[in-house]
Amino acid sequence: MTTLEDKLLNGPTINYCSSSEDEDTEVVCKNDSNSETSASNYGLSKNTGPKGVRQDYYEHLQLKKEEEKIKRDLLLDEAKKFNLTSSQNNKESDSEDELERLRVKRLNQLRQKKFNSLKTLEDSGEYLTAIENSRNCLTFIHIYKKNCDNCEDVDSALESLSIQYPNHKYFRIESYLLPTSDKFRQNACPTLQVYYNESLVGNFIRFDNYFNDDIIPEKVILFLKQHDILLNTNIEENDEEY
Repeated sequence: MTTLEDKLLNGPTINYCSSSEDEDTEVVCKNDSNSETSASNYGLSKNTGPKGVRQDYYEHLQLKKEEEKIKRDLLLDEAKKFNLTSSQNNKESDSEDELERLRVKRLNQLRQKKFNSLKTLEDSGEYLTAIENSRNCLTFIHIYKKNCDNCEDVDSALESLSIQYPNHKYFRIESYLLPTSDKFRQNACPTLQVYYNESLVGNFIRFDNYFNDDIIPEKVILFLKQHDILLNTNIEENDEEY
């Protein structure tokens, strides 16, 4: 027989039975046959006891694993999308880098093309070709003779101008290669001719006579400016290079 103390210490007892000591009365048993249904109606777990608790725990673990798998799949999809986008961006970036590299290469080629050194013409045919190709730029032609100090000074000045003003063209040709008289060949050098669009805009025979002393680039630039020959004329990229 369960005592009051047992009930207080151990809590309410399922199937608690009480009987009277003095009377042989019918034993009254209290058993809630609807307890399972009531618990179920309130959303409580039907799995009671140690086995039921373990079953609930296993189901919880399974659900957690499935949720984690779904999360992993979503992360993998996002990663694939990111890699695809990143790959496309890299390809676009590579294309832009390649275009930039080609642009820089082309500019360098144009710069090298424009940096004309003083070139020597080998015959009168090349002399005429140089004049014909003097489009949109100044073309300087120095007519010289060998073993002439003043001619060498003019060559040096033109070499310097070709570096300072690479948008123009600079040539030299020995006087005996042109159809001129012996007197001209002996007495007219150095002669500096300047062409623009095939037109002769400057023809300076005995160029050294215009200078009291050495022929240096600074003085040549000033001299040309005084004769309205400006070195700021730009050359077009499609001009033929001689």
